[in-house]
Amino acid sequence: MNQFHIKDYLSYSQFTTFLRSPESYRKIYIFDYKFRNKYTDFGSKIHEVLELREAKDEDEKLALKILPKTQEREVEILTKIRNVPLFGKIDAVNQVKDGWLIKEYKTSKNGWSQGKVNSSMQLTFYALMFSRAKGIPVDKINLELDCLKTFEDIDGSLHLTGEVQKFKTKRTEEDFKVLIPEIQRVWAGIGKMINELIKI
Repeated sequence: MNQFHIKDYLSYSQFTTFLRSPESYRKIYIFDYKFRNKYTDFGSKIHEVLELREAKDEDEKLALKILPKTQEREVEILTKIRNVPLFGKIDAVNQVKDGWLIKEYKTSKNGWSQGKVNSSMQLTFYALMFSRAKGIPVDKINLELDCLKTFEDIDGSLHLTGEVQKFKTKRTEEDFKVLIPEIQRVWAGIGKMINELIKI
């Protein structure tokens, strides 16, 4: 068992990886395969500077300029839903006049759309975790996705354009009722995969 890296919770990245490809889940989350490219590296860099509020280059300075400081950053949520332990880090949380605002930051060359944000399973997943962990009704949770537009330089390096797309959306208990059975199915599938590996 020493070669296995078994998580005792389900994160959104685990959830979507298993949905997309159980074999990819096996490689990444059980055998610790490291997937990265310049896009994921750049996104991680921007997320880090927004958390630490310390800039070392022009892109980082621009990120701090266009995205103001929030009340809470990298908010860790651990909760259990239908016997499935869920864990996640929400990019930012603000308490607002009519409830709470959950913010998600993305970097993208092509940008996002309101329709894509409205159907984002990640935002539904985070709203569900936050609602259940904090005991907050879903109608008191506001969601916002801020997309920092990027471009590729002639050498292939990524940079921020300075443009930010801001999209607001909401979720309902009906959205949760659709997502929860999928979470249960994925968790059961991961358990079955691990049990089969243990028998080998």
